[in-house]
Amino acid sequence: MHVMSFCSCLQECRSGAGPGAYEAFVPSSRLHGHSTLFGPACQLECAGDALVFAHIRSVPYNYGNRKDSAIMKRLMLSVLAAGLLVSSPVRANEMIDTRAVVYYLQGVFFEARFDLEAALEFYERANRYDQGNPVIEISLARVYLELGDPGRAERYAAALQGSERYGGEAGLILAEIAYTQGDKERALDLLLPLADADGDTRFDALKFLSKVYLDLGRVDEAREVLEKAVELFSEDLYLQYRLGILYYETGELERAVRAFQKAIEINPAFTNAHLALATLLQQTGRYDEAEASYRNVLELDPRNGAALKELADLLFEREEFEEGIDLIEPLGEKGLLDDGGLLALGRFYYRADRIDDALEMFRKLADEGEGNVAIMRAIAEIEMQRGHFNTACSYLRRAIEAEPDDFSNYIGILLVLHGLAGEPAGPEEAFEVPTDEAERYLREAVRTVSADSAEDNYLLGAAMRKAEKSEEAERFLLRAEELDPQDRRTLLELATLYEQTGDFDGALERIVRLYEKDPDDPSVNNYYGYLLAEKNERLDFAERLVRKALLSEPENGYFLDSLGWVLFKKGDLEGALEVLLDAAARAGEDPVIWDHLGQIYEGLGNRGKAIEAYRTSLSIDPGEAAVERRIERLEQTVPSEK
Repeated sequence: MHVMSFCSCLQECRSGAGPGAYEAFVPSSRLHGHSTLFGPACQLECAGDALVFAHIRSVPYNYGNRKDSAIMKRLMLSVLAAGLLVSSPVRANEMIDTRAVVYYLQGVFFEARFDLEAALEFYERANRYDQGNPVIEISLARVYLELGDPGRAERYAAALQGSERYGGEAGLILAEIAYTQGDKERALDLLLPLADADGDTRFDALKFLSKVYLDLGRVDEAREVLEKAVELFSEDLYLQYRLGILYYETGELERAVRAFQKAIEINPAFTNAHLALATLLQQTGRYDEAEASYRNVLELDPRNGAALKELADLLFEREEFEEGIDLIEPLGEKGLLDDGGLLALGRFYYRADRIDDALEMFRKLADEGEGNVAIMRAIAEIEMQRGHFNTACSYLRRAIEAEPDDFSNYIGILLVLHGLAGEPAGPEEAFEVPTDEAERYLREAVRTVSADSAEDNYLLGAAMRKAEKSEEAERFLLRAEELDPQDRRTLLELATLYEQTGDFDGALERIVRLYEKDPDDPSVNNYYGYLLAEKNERLDFAERLVRKALLSEPENGYFLDSLGWVLFKKGDLEGALEVLLDAAARAGEDPVIWDHLGQIYEGLGNRGKAIEAYRTSLSIDPGEAAVERRIERLEQTVPSEK
C-alpha cells in the first residue's frame, strides 16, 4: 500500500471542512506579512485529524527514538484503518511505506505548532521515502515559503500547478511568492483563474485577490471580489472588516456599520473593528453608541492609546469633563499615561474648574519633561486667565527658546503687552519689556504666522491695532476676514480699526453685516448706534439701537456712553450730561467717556469742568493729540462761565 492512501483521506477530510473554515481562526495574518491562507490549521479542523493529533500529543517521543516506534506503528495502523473507510478501493490496495507516513504526520504536528524547522525536517524525511507524493510536496512548498525560501517553495509548487487535486493550493503558493517579490501583476494572473473556478481554494483566492487589487489601487474590483468571497463564507473576520473600510470610503456608512458589527460578532475581541465602528458612529453623530464602542476597546485593551485618545476627545467635545477625568485619572495613578495623556488629563482638570489640579499636573510635566512646549503654553494660558501675566510670560519665553518658529509662543506675550489679555492680578504680575523686545516679538509673530489660519491672523491684527500699527493691523485682519467672513470678533476688530482711522464707512460695513446676522446682539446694536452718531446720521435710529442694547445690559457703562453721545449729537446736552456722568461712574477707566464729558461740558459752556474732564482722559491715555488740542484751545480762551 502506498502512503497516498492515507493522505487521500487526509485531503478529503480537509476539503470536507468547507472553504475557508480555518480562515476564521486567523483571518488576516496573510495580509499582515505571514501566510496562513493554506496551512495545517485546516487539517486540525477535521474529525479524523483531531483524533490523530490527540494521539500524537499523548505520546512522548524524541527525534529518532526507536522506543516509540511500536507505539507509532500502532497509531498509524489506526489511522490507516480510518483512511480505508473513505478512500477508494484502488488506493486502499496499494503498498504503503509506513516510514513516510510517520514522518509526514510528525511534520504535520510540528507545523501545526508553528515549529517550522522541525516540520521541514520530518517532511524532508517523508519525501526521501516517498518521492513525488503530492501531499508531501505541497507541505514542503508551504513550509519553505514560511521559512523564507521562495526558491524551493516555488520548485515544489510549480510541479503541482497542473494537478487537479493540488493545483489550486500550489497556485496560491506561487501567487504568494510573486506577491512577496513585488510582482503583483503575476500574482493577479495566478489568482484570477483560481477565483473563477469552483473548488476549495476559490474562497482563499478571492480573499487574496482583494488584497492585491487594493494594493494596486483598484478599489472597485477589490470590493467586487470581497463581496463574492462573503457570499461563499460570511463568517470571515478579515472580509467583513475590509468591506467595512471600503464601504466607509465610498460613503455607504450604514453598510460600513453593519460590516464592522458583523466583524465584531465573528470575533468580539477584535479591537480594530470596535475602534473602526466607534470612529464611524462618532462621525455620524451617534455619540452614545460611539462612546460604548470606545469603552469596549478599552475593556479589551486598557492601554489602547487610539481608543483612549478618541474617547477623551469625544468627552471633551461633549463637555463631559468629569467623565473624562474618571476615564483618564485611574490610568495616571497607575503610571500608564505618557506625557500626552497627562496633558489631556490636565486639560480636563482645567475645564472642570479644578485649576489647582491642572496647574500641578502641567507644572510637573514642565519640570520633569524635556521642554514640552504644549505644556508650557497650557500653563501660560491658565496663568494668563488668572491675571498672572508675569508668570504666564515666563513660560512663554521658555517656549520661544524651545520652539522659536511657533507663532503660538509669541501671540500670548503680545496680547499681554498690548492690553488684550485684561488687567494683571496685582502689581507683581504686571509684565513689561523694553520697546525693542516688544518690537522683536511683533516681528517674530509676523514671520511665523500662518497665512491659512483665520484665528492667528485675527489675533495678530488685534495686537497690531493696539500697537498703533494700523496698516499692518488692517492687512492681517483683512486676511482673517477673507478666511472666515462671518467671524464676529474679526468684524468687530475691523470696525474698531476703521473707526480709529476715521473710515466710518468701512466700520459700518462690518457692523451692518453683524447686525443683519443677529439684530438682537447688544454689543452690535450699541456699536452700530455709536457709529451712526459719529457720522451724525440717522440719529433717531441710532438712539433706538443703543436703548435696545441697554435693555439687555442696563448698567453697562460703555453702552451708556454711546447713548449720551447720541443725545449730544441730537442736541440734548442736559440729557447727554446726565447719561455720561452715569457712564463715568460705571466705566471711569475709559478715556473716551471723559473726552465725551469734556465736549458736553464745553457745549454747555462750563470751561473748567471741560478742562478737568479732558485732563482725566489724558491721565488715562497720555498723548492723545485731539484731547491735548482741546485743552490747549480752552486754556487760550477765556469764555464766560455758565
